[in-house]
Amino acid sequence: MNEGAKAARGDIFLILHADTSLPHDSFWMIREALADPSIAGGSFCLCFDHPHRFLWILSMLSRINHPLATYGDQELFLRSDAFRGIGGFKEIPIMEDVEIQKRLRGCGKFIKINKPVVTSARRYLQNGTIRQQLLNTVLVILYHLGISPYLLKRYYRSHGSPR
Repeated sequence: MNEGAKAARGDIFLILHADTSLPHDSFWMIREALADPSIAGGSFCLCFDHPHRFLWILSMLSRINHPLATYGDQELFLRSDAFRGIGGFKEIPIMEDVEIQKRLRGCGKFIKINKPVVTSARRYLQNGTIRQQLLNTVLVILYHLGISPYLLKRYYRSHGSPR
């Protein structure tokens, strides 16, 4: 991601996952949000491409603008100068989206656009929806408690693969 940012020439960066689709008017929503100079960046709320009830609940929770309720699947947008000012993504094997968000929130306001991106439910459906969310939650909490992302990556590999 840092290599992509080095090559980018725009004043706004959007970190978009390959299995996620943006709303059709996302460009304008991001531009409007960042028209406020106090906003360093933000994300979208989330919905899944599968109608599972538990995933719907997760979608509703994704509307909360808090570090524990904001992940990479919600797509991160930020000012390029803020990205460069905080030194870009840390070179860590997991939680880079959580880590950069923490630093970005220290640079200015972080907002959540109340229109969802649509992301793949594949991993949840393969691993079990509750099991996958428990794993995600445990990893984020452990990261915030200071556990090394290298240890978390090993834990994720051993517990995050499909049954």
